Amino acid sequence: MTFLFIFFVSFLFLLSGSIFLIRFNKLVSENNKNFIKVIVFIISGIVISSVSISITTLIFNTIFKINRDLEYFAYALLILFDFGLAFYIPAIIGRFINKKGSEPKTEKNKTFFESKSNQKIFISYRRNDNPLVAGRIYDNLIDQFGDKNIYKDIDSIPLGVDFKVHIDDAIKKCKVLLVVIGDKWLSITDREGKPAILNPKDYVRIEISAAINRNIPVIPILIENAKIPDDKDLPDDVRNLTCRNGIQIRPDPDFHNDMSRLIKGLKEFI
Repeated sequence: MTFLFIFFVSFLFLLSGSIFLIRFNKLVSENNKNFIKVIVFIISGIVISSVSISITTLIFNTIFKINRDLEYFAYALLILFDFGLAFYIPAIIGRFINKKGSEPKTEKNKTFFESKSNQKIFISYRRNDNPLVAGRIYDNLIDQFGDKNIYKDIDSIPLGVDFKVHIDDAIKKCKVLLVVIGDKWLSITDREGKPAILNPKDYVRIEISAAINRNIPVIPILIENAKIPDDKDLPDDVRNLTCRNGIQIRPDPDFHNDMSRLIKGLKEFI
């Protein structure tokens, strides 16, 4: 009876603690594919901790032969101890499940408790260069990878912040940069009437340059029958864009087939 009582109490405390961890850390909200791992390490933590606490209680009861008053006091201490383990055992099991050999901790292999919801796919586009197609591409990527994994250019920049600093920080955290290029991408001008891409303050130029400098994969997304710009039309810091392998996203009826190819290629970065 003692074993069953402590096992039952341990199970309840570990279950409640684990559920609290899920809600507090929002483990499942980042990506649905984490759900099975979350369930596995929670169940493992519950079983391992419950059995260990139950065995410990029996050892206390057998070796020390405590009287009934002290026995209840010991049970209370063990329950408190068990409640504490409820917050650590799942995390320990989670680290074990997510560990890949002896790899150093990076954004890719951090555990659920350590990872941040960094947006892994950065979409760079010009608002005056067929924004409807760019928006459609964005919506399809959200359906596949979730909005927390997609960063859509200037639409994701908070008000009042230094956009150059914010873009640089977002590029640093992303895994791949998608440059949406339409037929007007190169001809769009700045306030002085010069090609926007030649302006050092052009946000598209800043994004591409930051990704190239950090060796982040840059994928040109060609829409509306656009072509990769000639290197002579680009400034030095983004000229490497012409060497990047891209993909063409055609209008219907080919749009979904092209998007499927793009999504398949992006999965290695997510």
